Amino acid sequence: MVKNLKQELNSERLLRVAKEITPGSRVADIGTDHAYLPVYLIENQIASYVIGSEIAEGPLENGRANVAKAGLSKQIELRFGSGVETLTTDDHIDTITICGMGGKTIVSILAKGWEDGLLPVKELVLQPNTDEHLVRFWLTQHGYTITNESLLTERKGTYEIITAQYTEEVPTYSHLELRFGPFLLAEKSVEFQEKQQKELENYQRVYQKIPEGTAKANYIAQKIKELKEVLSC
Repeated sequence: MVKNLKQELNSERLLRVAKEITPGSRVADIGTDHAYLPVYLIENQIASYVIGSEIAEGPLENGRANVAKAGLSKQIELRFGSGVETLTTDDHIDTITICGMGGKTIVSILAKGWEDGLLPVKELVLQPNTDEHLVRFWLTQHGYTITNESLLTERKGTYEIITAQYTEEVPTYSHLELRFGPFLLAEKSVEFQEKQQKELENYQRVYQKIPEGTAKANYIAQKIKELKEVLSC
């Protein structure tokens, strides 16, 4: 049986995701890959039932083998398909996790689920690799309140984990809070500052190569201004 997710995945990221899930939830793990997260959630009595969705047949078959090896086939169901399209309202999902995808992809998955009536669910735990601000904007426009954010560095990348609860309210966040994250901006951890410093340096390098006065130059100049503002506070 899989007892140590960190050893199996070498992934502090997914451990952080697991810790965000409300105990006893029925969970849908979108892009479940080898199903390590579902196995961990059941093994550690965090989830009562997990549905894993995966679009790649190879990882899905490996996931099924891992679930069978752990003896958890009655509590974990793996389905082949894209996004939340593998789910039905009869699944009674409380929490959806989506990890390791770009922010635009995560938003498109959530939007399709919303359109198809599969969302809202009570809780979303999301780990976008890019465009985190797009994820936050979608959440706030669809009745979700961000309840926690964390930041960690793993395998030369720095990742954000965003947890949100469905409250039917439209939270009011500033532009900077949507871009950088209300919790992350308030905490301003060392990892947060290092991430923004790297982004600032990247924008500055690009800005030097673009003709002044162009729309792209003005856009990048605004990003540089915001980053300097955040780093100077």
